[in-house]
Amino acid sequence: MSTNRLKRSGYLLLCILLVPTMSCKTLSAGLRKMFVRSKPEPVLRAAKPAPHPSGAGPVAETVNPVVAIDDNAGDDSATGDVISPALAARYRELLVVKSNDPVVRYNLGRLYLQEGLLEQATFEFDMATSLDPQFSYAFIMLGRTLRMRGLYDLALAKLSVAMKLQPDLPVSYIDAGICWDQRGFYDRAREQYQRALQLTPADPQIYNNIGYSYFLEEEYKSAIKFYHQGLELSPNDTYMNNNIALAYALRQEWDKALKHFRQALGEAAAQNNIGAMLLGAGRLDEAIAHLERAVQLAPGSVRALANLESALRLKGLYTDAERVHADLVAAEKNAASTKAPAEAVNAARPRTVTNPQQ
Repeated sequence: MSTNRLKRSGYLLLCILLVPTMSCKTLSAGLRKMFVRSKPEPVLRAAKPAPHPSGAGPVAETVNPVVAIDDNAGDDSATGDVISPALAARYRELLVVKSNDPVVRYNLGRLYLQEGLLEQATFEFDMATSLDPQFSYAFIMLGRTLRMRGLYDLALAKLSVAMKLQPDLPVSYIDAGICWDQRGFYDRAREQYQRALQLTPADPQIYNNIGYSYFLEEEYKSAIKFYHQGLELSPNDTYMNNNIALAYALRQEWDKALKHFRQALGEAAAQNNIGAMLLGAGRLDEAIAHLERAVQLAPGSVRALANLESALRLKGLYTDAERVHADLVAAEKNAASTKAPAEAVNAARPRTVTNPQQ
């Protein structure tokens, strides 16, 4: 292992030791106070990657590939990705009279997926593909749902069918790439992303996914290269600005990281994130400076106050830390009483791939 790789691994281990890692449900919630994160997207967004075995998990989980399809399945009454209650009721009614209609089964799968009922969604998409073996989008959504359940081999098999049925659909290759990334086969993942890129060379999200793949492999320089290519096409993309900021921070290029955090999250959140990462790197004086700036800009920020308290205690400034702790307790009580939303920004909207009429 190279010296630089050892340094990066040591830094990431330090992050883990200093603060509990964050997670989407499976890991502890400690680092949630450290990083300002994007709000969850509808369930059709790509699933979050599993924690990286090298120790990159605490930051890698804030980096996500983006993939979506136009999932109306020929139903002109459906608008957008989210199924309305009225449309959900209609799909359930149609099942009674059209139980052998693959489009009805497909749309029920969409509904269950939206509700987070993955096993039911799997059943409905599987029924749709059984009733219509040429239904490429049903195979795509079946593959995606299996991937979200961690059944990567089965997911890849279904996505392979979709590729054969409709080889000009980039989304099949993108979802397959995510499967390979989550299994740790990064070269194979990038082969799939490159196939998608050949079909839609101006799609910034594919560059994001390639950058994400390199990020998981801890090849941050290559990740930055592809994030930049994506940002040339979509300069204000929240995901890519956040992702490239993390990559720059892990290379300890703090000024560049701060610039992109600002673009993604705004000044207060950017100062908090840089302060948190400097804290993880053991650079306490710099961390305190950024975290104090974050608190000045957002005095009620629970994350910034918690991070600042941690930094002050590690520095041995216990009187100042107690003062900040009192402010933190007040901020937490205020947030609980007002049911204030978590400090976050809306995630970048995923690109939609046109779905031909079924």
